[in-house]
Amino acid sequence: MQLYKTKMMKFKYCIFLVVLFGWFYGQNNSNDSLRKYTYSELEKKFYKYYNSEHITESILLSNYYLQKAKAEKNKIQVAE
Repeated sequence: MQLYKTKMMKFKYCIFLVVLFGWFYGQNNSNDSLRKYTYSELEKKFYKYYNSEHITESILLSNYYLQKAKAEKNKIQVAE
């Protein structure tokens, strides 16, 4: 019975570590393809999409622009 408890504790510990590392990896794995662009580049992309009637993409870009400015606490860019 003691052997069973020891094996079960090792199994639980291993599962816990796998879940913990998976959670940390998931938090750090960024799929943010717009992060590399500056505000002026994002603005150019927005108008490019907006003028070519890709409204959905332009809305996504404008939302990202605003999120980026708020995250960086850049009041000038938020105001634009």
